[in-house]
Amino acid sequence: MQQVGFDPPIETEYHQVAILKNAPDMKPAGCACIDSVTATYFRSDGGDKFLIGDFYGKRPADPDNFPQRVTETDLEEIIERASRRVPKIENAEVMRGVTGVYDMTPDARPLLGQVPGVEGLYICAGFSGMGFKISPAIGLVMSELILDGAAATVDISAFRPTRFAEGKPIKVEFEYKDD
Repeated sequence: MQQVGFDPPIETEYHQVAILKNAPDMKPAGCACIDSVTATYFRSDGGDKFLIGDFYGKRPADPDNFPQRVTETDLEEIIERASRRVPKIENAEVMRGVTGVYDMTPDARPLLGQVPGVEGLYICAGFSGMGFKISPAIGLVMSELILDGAAATVDISAFRPTRFAEGKPIKVEFEYKDD
């Protein structure tokens, strides 16, 4: 992007996730939760597993060279915090850890739209860990934007790639904090 004169404000962030086998007395397929108090998120993973992630990651992270294994200390710390909300996971078996890198924007919202000054070039990036779950809707609005000149299903103008240069990051009145 820098070659066309646009440097998207995206930074990489390293994350670790714990995958637990449900404790014997846990119900399968429980809820999904983003818990600002413990700074964790968690959800069922199939009928017999539980996924726990941490709000905070290390920045910047090299997406081509980051640790491929979760540290035992970090796993224990994430599980301990999440168990304050779901005490039964204290007795759950750790199956494995997963690592990865998020693409983070300063307001933790994606950049969606035409790259300034380059006709026909669009950006759809910076999902800050939420891209998979919203990808169907994003695909729809981006196809509308590219094919029809505007997103019709929902207004995506707040996500425009120029919002940071304009000093207008996305702010909501009651925002949960994960950064």
